[in-house]
Amino acid sequence: MQATVHEIDSFTQRVSFDFSPDQISGLFNSEMKKLKSKVNVPGFRKGKVPAGMLKKRYGQGVLMDIQQDLIQKAWTHVVRELKLEPMSQPELEELGAMASVDGGLSFKFSFDTIPPFELLDASGFELERTEWTCSDEALEARVTEMCEQMGEWVALKRRKKARAQDQVVFSLQALEGDEELSALASEEERVVLGSKTMIPELEEAFVGLKLEEEAKVDYTFPEDHPNDEIKGKTVTFIAAVKEINEKSPLKPEELPEKLNHEGDLDSLKAKLAEEMADERNKGEAQKLRNELAKLMRERYDFGVPPAAVNEQAHHRLHSAHNHAQGEACDHDHSAEEEETAREEAARDLRMEAVLRRHAQESEVTITDREVNDRIFEMLRGAGEFGMQIFQFYQQPQNKARLKESIIEDKVLDKILEGASVKVVSAEIKPEANEADKA
Repeated sequence: MQATVHEIDSFTQRVSFDFSPDQISGLFNSEMKKLKSKVNVPGFRKGKVPAGMLKKRYGQGVLMDIQQDLIQKAWTHVVRELKLEPMSQPELEELGAMASVDGGLSFKFSFDTIPPFELLDASGFELERTEWTCSDEALEARVTEMCEQMGEWVALKRRKKARAQDQVVFSLQALEGDEELSALASEEERVVLGSKTMIPELEEAFVGLKLEEEAKVDYTFPEDHPNDEIKGKTVTFIAAVKEINEKSPLKPEELPEKLNHEGDLDSLKAKLAEEMADERNKGEAQKLRNELAKLMRERYDFGVPPAAVNEQAHHRLHSAHNHAQGEACDHDHSAEEEETAREEAARDLRMEAVLRRHAQESEVTITDREVNDRIFEMLRGAGEFGMQIFQFYQQPQNKARLKESIIEDKVLDKILEGASVKVVSAEIKPEANEADKA
């Protein structure tokens, strides 16, 4: 294979590839030998089909496969061996179908690229990272919180009135004027006050009520409600309190059994302290990556293709506007908005090129298992939204974006290994509750 680079201008490259007839012939004969041992042709034993018949039946298909394989290998050569930084989809020029092995193969790629640039010395990036450990106070607060969350609901004893975090059991009537709406009525419902799992006004109306008292609320359903029978309607809800329950917290020593933990309370606490520190340190690691990426975006300054900048700036402007409007529409942007968008687009393109170069030079790769591990990590903290997240990442385009994100994290971590990172220690402290803040 002979590759020749032609610089059209400072941002456009054309690379021509030439494969001699001898090269094509060698590949063709090798593929035909493999084919001869595999195919079944009526009247001939496997491996005994005449070469002429094989060539007549399968020759053109083999040539097409060779051509596609060489195009792919040529593009890989552009990126890995020539170390060019393509910033646009390549245009394939002067390619014709190979009629035979005698003429060889020639074609050209044209594409926008970033001119050569030097990677900055990682030691020039100065950052600070916090190494977190869990304080005894934070651990005890976590144990107390878990005891309360996993406790049992019991009827009020010392109080009579409902308050936030209580569970209220109630019957529900729904009226539109004088007409009863049976579809919205219920003999028994229950809600934890403050959970925001039902109409907020109704939850708020329960606060301060006693047993057998009623909450009465008028609520107008939004016009875009998915149920056509009630959207836009004003409904009067009458809820009669049947029970008021509060949580009876577990005793700390009951936690291990409740959590199926093999060990005593002390070993459970040690595990919880480690998990709390790990969670905080994972957040710190992502914060550090973000700070490094910000420094890199500020310090790299090299030319990028104007066409790519304009295209990305246009996408940035219109995506931001359409997101704000909630629908696609044309919008005139000020000169200042357009200039800001171009500057941000240029920084994005530079960062993309820098990360790609680092990934190539450090041979950063990613496996399917790493992608799946990241998905399952997100699922563990997703609760009721887990299935939606799982289905989202089953779509190829979303999974591809996740792969890019993981590779970016791995590249940034690799750069951080050579950066100047000051480590400071800190303890996780209990978070103040709303009453303390007030």
